[in-house]
Amino acid sequence: MLEIGAHIGTQTLQFAESGLFRKVISVEPVPDNLEALSHNVKINGLEETVTIVPCAIGEEPGTASMYFDTFNSGGHSLREPEGETGAQSVQVEVLDVARLLSTRANVPASDVGCLWIDAEGFEFEILRSVLNAGIRDALFNVEFTPRFYGERKKAEFIAFLETNFSSLHVVSDGRLVPARFDELFSAANHQDIVLVN
Repeated sequence: MLEIGAHIGTQTLQFAESGLFRKVISVEPVPDNLEALSHNVKINGLEETVTIVPCAIGEEPGTASMYFDTFNSGGHSLREPEGETGAQSVQVEVLDVARLLSTRANVPASDVGCLWIDAEGFEFEILRSVLNAGIRDALFNVEFTPRFYGERKKAEFIAFLETNFSSLHVVSDGRLVPARFDELFSAANHQDIVLVN
């Protein structure tokens, strides 16, 4: 299981305790969130199952500004807030997925069978990095947030999904509902989607 955007570990603990995954690789770049994530993994005795990697994910390695959401510790983003000048940020390391797997997690791409991606508007870039790393035959749970994308990027993202994935389901009232890719054009501000490639 590769979890990108682990926050403080709410989903991490569920993944690790489910018995479905031998290993959970949890990626989180924000220092305060990392501290809480590490604490939660440790007090639940899950250090053997969970590998925490302190970085953000992108298409190229380097560093980037992580902008803080002052109201929601799960809302920090590499996307600069629109209309805000002087937003607080911190520099974070950015890795592409191939480098993350080979240098930090020591896991081949072929071993990744499930992904959870919650990245506050950077899902498109992350999915490109995931596919460039050679991850195939996996189940992807992705937060689709069109309010962050704008119309052009949303259209490009949907075309990318339709080209690279064989099926789409949306999460509705806790159930998986089959959907067509073009239905994402009318998605609300936030939609959890499940993809298979």
